[in-house]
Amino acid sequence: MPPTRLCPRQPLALASATMPRDAELSTAEREFVLAALRKDLRTDGRAPYDLRDVALSFGAEFGFCECRLGTTRCLSALQMGLG
Repeated sequence: MPPTRLCPRQPLALASATMPRDAELSTAEREFVLAALRKDLRTDGRAPYDLRDVALSFGAEFGFCECRLGTTRCLSALQMGLG
C-alpha cells in the first residue's frame, strides 16, 4: 500500500504509511461539505482563503510557549537535561 498524503503541502516522503486512515464520510456528509465549498461557506464566518489570527506568547519560565490560531490554543513546555 503506498503512503497516504496527510496534507497537500506535506512532502510525500514525510507521510507515514502506518498512520490510521480517517473515517470515510457518509454520502450526506460528503454532499454537505461539497455544497458548502461551492458556496464559499465556512462555519466560522471566514472566507475560503482567510487565515485565522495567529499569536505566539512565551511564558515567564524558560521552555514554555503558547500558540493561538483563532480560538484554538496550543500550549507546550520543554524540559531537558544532560545525560
